[in-house]
Amino acid sequence: MYHIKNDKRCLKSAERIGDALRSMLDEKPLSDITVTDIQRLSETGRSTFYRLFDNIDDVLLYIAEENS
Repeated sequence: MYHIKNDKRCLKSAERIGDALRSMLDEKPLSDITVTDIQRLSETGRSTFYRLFDNIDDVLLYIAEENS
């Protein structure tokens, strides 16, 4: 489950992480993507990733719900 509070900083970080995952999915399969890959591309810290999401599947859920 993701844990995104309704404040500007959290929302922006979650958006950057989601954008990074979307971009990476164009380049390689989900099974090859790591949290480190996502946090580097999104320029967020590892602790930020885990404060907002439990795992990569949570990022996918967040993306899907944001686009619906």
